[in-house]
Amino acid sequence: MQRIDRLRVVFVLLLSLLGTAALFLPFTFSTSPFDVASEVASAFLKGKLTRESALLLLAAPFFLSIPILIWQVRKLVTDRLTTGEIAAAYVLSTTAMLPIAVGLGVVTFSWVRELPGSRYEFGIGMALAVVLWLLLIANVLLLLRNRRARVSSEPTAEAFLLGGYLPNAIYCLLLFGQFGRRELQIGAYLITVVSIGYLSAIVLLSRQRPNGTSDAVEIPRTQVARS
Repeated sequence: MQRIDRLRVVFVLLLSLLGTAALFLPFTFSTSPFDVASEVASAFLKGKLTRESALLLLAAPFFLSIPILIWQVRKLVTDRLTTGEIAAAYVLSTTAMLPIAVGLGVVTFSWVRELPGSRYEFGIGMALAVVLWLLLIANVLLLLRNRRARVSSEPTAEAFLLGGYLPNAIYCLLLFGQFGRRELQIGAYLITVVSIGYLSAIVLLSRQRPNGTSDAVEIPRTQVARS
């Protein structure tokens, strides 16, 4: 592993540690993603699921920071990941993105319309739905672009995995930051830092060439030919 790649792995690993810590810290209204998951699990076991149980669709994608953390540890231990691990990255990322992308319009229509100024907030919710779908499409285009360029499947899968964290994080930050009258707490601020870091890592991964190097360290072929 090249030095620049190792630094990126360590960088994302540290971000994932923050993202994992944020699971247990209050995001908004003194509630953490872990609180939501545990309450819904308890309600499910008791057969008492309620309308609020749908909040699990917003809380669950934040747990993607754990597979991302494991991925980075594996990258430090071994140079090559297994086919199963790469396939799992695509499955987990898609699972994290689809509920928020598909269900956002329904949730916005059924919940936000009951709030004061619902027409304005409904429009904002629909705009966010479009943005999130664009992020999902961008992930798919990145996959197709890298396959056509014969880039190693590991950077593509990692970018896809990181990208799966972003749509839900962005939506929740905007939803509770604006609709919730800025009721954001420490967990939300940590997730903001993690999201920005993940986006930076995706940019670095997207600049990799078929030989696994980045644009910054690539040696021009003409220079090699002359030497």
